[in-house]
Amino acid sequence: MQVLIERKKFILYSDDEARQEKYLSILACLIFASSSIIHLFNSIVRYIIPNTYKLDTLFLYCILFYIAFCALKLIFKRNNYSGLFLLLAISILCLLSVICFPFDVELVQNIFIEVLTALPWFFVAFAVRDFNLLKRYLRISAYIVLCCTIFQMLLFGDIFTTSYSQAMGYTFLPVCLILLDSVFEKIKILDLICFLIAAVLLLAMGARGPLGALAVYFCISKWKGFIAFIFICLISILFVVFYDEILMLLRQIFVELGLSTRVVDALLEHRLLLDATRKKQYLYVLELIKQNPFGYGVGYDRILICQYMEGLYSAELAYGWYSHNIILD
Repeated sequence: MQVLIERKKFILYSDDEARQEKYLSILACLIFASSSIIHLFNSIVRYIIPNTYKLDTLFLYCILFYIAFCALKLIFKRNNYSGLFLLLAISILCLLSVICFPFDVELVQNIFIEVLTALPWFFVAFAVRDFNLLKRYLRISAYIVLCCTIFQMLLFGDIFTTSYSQAMGYTFLPVCLILLDSVFEKIKILDLICFLIAAVLLLAMGARGPLGALAVYFCISKWKGFIAFIFICLISILFVVFYDEILMLLRQIFVELGLSTRVVDALLEHRLLLDATRKKQYLYVLELIKQNPFGYGVGYDRILICQYMEGLYSAELAYGWYSHNIILD
């Protein structure tokens, strides 16, 4: 038997339930860790065996399903229909939106499918009770993702296929947040070094949104220890004094490693926060809000933005234009 503090009460758990809790925490960590693990594993296997008929991916998914199966009983026990209520609420809102606003069938279907895909992870997160265990596993997962990314970059060099990757940026963002939180809680040299490496890699993903999220978290977190403050001040002074030199060195390293220089170029040219395309989008969104403060229904704002920015519309193109950027920025 194990004792766990749940909602400020001491709860007695059986060994079987404690074991399920471990599987549940692992499953929660796989939300952000699975893609990096699968990518590296498949790259290694397919380097040795060119045609695997996707059996390597199937093998990893079997492990994932086994972990999910081991935690399934706990997930059902602790959700108490909350997930079903959420799904029902989302379905009703989508139905009302379709009745009251113009809509595109394909776009609404795609949005609803995305929600259904995310919903199981809501069940997983809602079922977690042992947050100390989860935090420990999150830290381990952050190191795994960091190692997988570095090995993928050094051995295969295909972190992403385009000039930059939003998906990779937001996949790697939790690694930086977890390591930074660990540093704030208790300064350890290994965590600090790994966080700095992770932050540089996040910069190399080329997406500005994750960097902004990291900056916000950095500013609102409670700092632990005067040493951390002094260290950050020294790093900031060095960066200010050798601004161009540091960025040029980073750019050269990124080019040699085949990483994105999008953010570094924007910093060098002092245009990181300047984006004519987004400015045009934001002005149009503000105008849309003035015209109809109550909104345009599920996904229809994307249709309007897509038509305005692209001069044409398709459900696929509409995914790229999203008005919530006005809030994030």
